[in-house]
Amino acid sequence: MQEEVAEKDLPLTGHQGLVRTNNLGPAGMWILCAILGLIAVASFAQWLKHSDGQDLYQAIGFMLFALFCARGAVVGLLVSDSGIKVRTIFRTFNWRWSEVKDFSLRGTVYTPSLQVDLRDGTTRGVVGLAARTKSEQAKADQLLEELRSRLACEHAKSSF
Repeated sequence: MQEEVAEKDLPLTGHQGLVRTNNLGPAGMWILCAILGLIAVASFAQWLKHSDGQDLYQAIGFMLFALFCARGAVVGLLVSDSGIKVRTIFRTFNWRWSEVKDFSLRGTVYTPSLQVDLRDGTTRGVVGLAARTKSEQAKADQLLEELRSRLACEHAKSSF
């Protein structure tokens, strides 16, 4: 029974969806997105009432910021059988397991974050996987170990 509980805590074991060290950030971003969306709707309604150009620009600004917050809520790492997907604020990267060389935790002394080292020599950081606290560091270390294990398994499969 304890093995099952421990296995559920692993971020990659049967995990569907984003892998992150801190799930509080996305929740806050979704709340901010909803608030900004409501303000945008109110500004748009005000514009319809008075046809003031400033209200329209305000509504568009709030809506764009709400979309930016929504994208921020879904940044992170997705793991599948075919490879990994890294979502950043502005781009999404997809790599097959055969394209990934290694994973590492690098960065500043205070906030190391997960890095994906590719076979072509480039490195990409993963937004949402920074280890700012001791609990996040423990989760990031566990995630790094699991990613490296998964990568070794996938490379072993492809070498046959």
